[in-house]
Amino acid sequence: NNSWLLAILGFNILFCFKGYLYLCGLILFMAYPGDICELPIELIERNSIWLDNLGEPVEMSPGDLPFGKKEGDLIEVFLYLGKNKEKLATTEMPLISRRKVAFLRVDSVFKNLAFVNIGLERDIVIPPGEQGDGLEEGKRFWLMLKYSAKQDELQLTTNLGDLIHNRKAEMKEGDIVQIAIHSKIDGGAKVIVDERHWGYLPRHEQIFDIRRGERYKAWVTQVKPHEVVLSLQPPGEERMDMATQRILDKLAEHRGYLRLTEKTDSEEIQLRLRMSKRTFREAIEKLVLEGKIKMTSRGMKLLKEE
Repeated sequence: NNSWLLAILGFNILFCFKGYLYLCGLILFMAYPGDICELPIELIERNSIWLDNLGEPVEMSPGDLPFGKKEGDLIEVFLYLGKNKEKLATTEMPLISRRKVAFLRVDSVFKNLAFVNIGLERDIVIPPGEQGDGLEEGKRFWLMLKYSAKQDELQLTTNLGDLIHNRKAEMKEGDIVQIAIHSKIDGGAKVIVDERHWGYLPRHEQIFDIRRGERYKAWVTQVKPHEVVLSLQPPGEERMDMATQRILDKLAEHRGYLRLTEKTDSEEIQLRLRMSKRTFREAIEKLVLEGKIKMTSRGMKLLKEE
């Protein structure tokens, strides 16, 4: 009898555990409003296309159905909410998706509510508590899209702290990352690294003009406890090749002569050549050894090839 009781108890525990795992799976893998995801086509009707979001029906317009797609096929869509909070899907991709950041224009401000067009039929609201300081109509700001379960609506926020943090990044020197220019600060720029970490791009590592809101490919030069230091220049020989070529190009632009030497102020070198003084010294040393330039007390001269 005890064996039967233990067997029944074990079966019930196993059944409950499986149910718990299934529920966790639904929570983890169910797509939320604001997500870009792949969903199966459940039913194709004349006026509606129905997708299956783990048992939850999602409606899509027939005009969004790609040619050749049929019931059972997977389709990549963006989920959003209609006027009556109904779940809708579209194959038209917006400017931003859930838990992503974008540099977006505030289209209108009305009664403490700000509205932004992200490419959907209806604008997305920035509630008063999510606006931060200095939010103005017609200007662009870094915003994150989130889904508020309490309000059952998509919202934008200027608070990026839930997504981008200052914890030590799991990166190493030389890694290639994507950065977005958040703001200009003293000595360089504050950047968003891979939409997960804050980073710093020193001015001498900016080999071309950067703009707030733009995204660039960058290289990790140092990983600090609360910040990633970056460069727009690749490391190693490729970096030196770029530096020497930039010097040669500038010499060609100025009739073969530049008033720059090892004693030139580092800020002037950065301004004219977009490189650090250390890189500049290494580059001119390489060019002198290769017989391509000659250094004088006042500058450098481009030597003619024999």
